[in-house]
Amino acid sequence: MNFSPERIDRESQRLVGHAKPSFDLQVMSLTTLNQKQFEETAWLVQDLIPEDARIVFSGQPESYKSFIAQSIALAVAQGQPLFDHYATLQRRVLIIDLENHERLIKKRMQLLGAADTKNLLFSLNPDFSLEKQSCVDAVVQLIDQYAIKLVILDSLIRMHAAIEDNSVEMARVTKAITRIRDAGVTVIFIHHDKKSDASNQTAQSLRGSSEIRAAVDLQYGFKSDGSTITVQQLKNRLGMRLAPITVNLVSNPDHLQFIYQGAVTPQTIVEDAKLEKMVLETLFEEKHLNYAALLSKLITSGFSKHKAEQSIAQLRRNGTLQVLPSGNKNEKVYTLFNHPNTPNSLETGRLGVLPTSGEAPSSIADETSTQTTEAGGAAC
Repeated sequence: MNFSPERIDRESQRLVGHAKPSFDLQVMSLTTLNQKQFEETAWLVQDLIPEDARIVFSGQPESYKSFIAQSIALAVAQGQPLFDHYATLQRRVLIIDLENHERLIKKRMQLLGAADTKNLLFSLNPDFSLEKQSCVDAVVQLIDQYAIKLVILDSLIRMHAAIEDNSVEMARVTKAITRIRDAGVTVIFIHHDKKSDASNQTAQSLRGSSEIRAAVDLQYGFKSDGSTITVQQLKNRLGMRLAPITVNLVSNPDHLQFIYQGAVTPQTIVEDAKLEKMVLETLFEEKHLNYAALLSKLITSGFSKHKAEQSIAQLRRNGTLQVLPSGNKNEKVYTLFNHPNTPNSLETGRLGVLPTSGEAPSSIADETSTQTTEAGGAAC
C-alpha cells in the first residue's frame, strides 16, 4: 500500500508525539525549590571540613598534605579536636592509600599517638582505580556497610591512568569522586601543585586540567618551611573563604604534633585593602576624576599601574564606583556611587540627578500575571 508524503509526515508526527520521553529532566519551579527544607551544613571538622563535600588538598612535595589528612582522619575517627582547636564530629573514616606503604602508615599513626580504633579503616589495594566501575561500586558498598562518613584518597595520580591535562578524561575521574560523595560522605583527595608555582601558590596552581578544580567544593593549598605549615583555602563553593591558618610542627623520634597557631592575613590582602582605601579617599576628596587622573594619583602614591587598574575595575564591578559623562565631549569621570560627597551634577551641570541603585517599582512586572502550572518531565 502506498501513502502520500503528507500522510507519512502526519503519521510520523503522531507516533513521535505519543512516544515515551527517553529522558526526564525533572523540572521544578522556584516556588517548589523554595518550599524544600535543607539542614544547616554539618561539619566533620568545624569550619574546615563539611559533610557531603568534595575537597582537594594540594601543594608541593613535603608540604605535609598527607600527614595532615591522616591527622584529620584520626581526629574524626576518635572525635577529638583537630590541632587541639577545631571541634570534630566522631564518624567512621576510610583511607584509600596508594601512596604510602603500610609500614609508614603505621609509623605515622604511632607518631600521632593514635589509640586502637575500628572507626579508622584502610585500603591499600594497588589495583584500585577511579576509572573502574567495580572499584567505585566497592567503595559505595563499603560506605553503606560500615556507615563511613569521610573518605580520603591518597593520592589522585595513583588512582587513574587518564591524561591529567585532558579535561574530558579527567571529567570521568571527577565523576567517580562525585559518585562516592553522593553515597553520603565527604571525599578528600590529595593532589600536587605545578612545580612552576612553588613560590606563588594560587587557586590555579593545581596541576592538570581545570576540570579538577571545577569539580571540588573546597580547595586547600599547603606550604611548609619544615617547621611551620600554612594552610590556605583557595576555593570555597559553600561560603566565604577563610583566612589562611598556620600550624607548627613539633616532633621528636617518638612523637609528632601539629599545633594551631592562628589565622594570618596575607600581605596581598593588606596591600589590596590599602589600595582600595586610597581610591576611596582620593575620590572623596576630589569628588570626580577621569580615569587617567585617578590612575596617575594612585601610581604617584606608590602603587603599581597593574594593581591600581585591578582595584579600580573591582570597585566599579561591586558598585562602589560609577562612571558618568563629564559633559566635556566624550570624557568619562569616576565618582563614588551615591556617596554624600558626590554631587547630583558636575560643574558643567549636564548630568542631572544621579541614578538610584534600584529599579523603579513600575519597571518590575507583576509575576502573578505570568504564573504557569508546574512543568513536567521533558524529553531530550
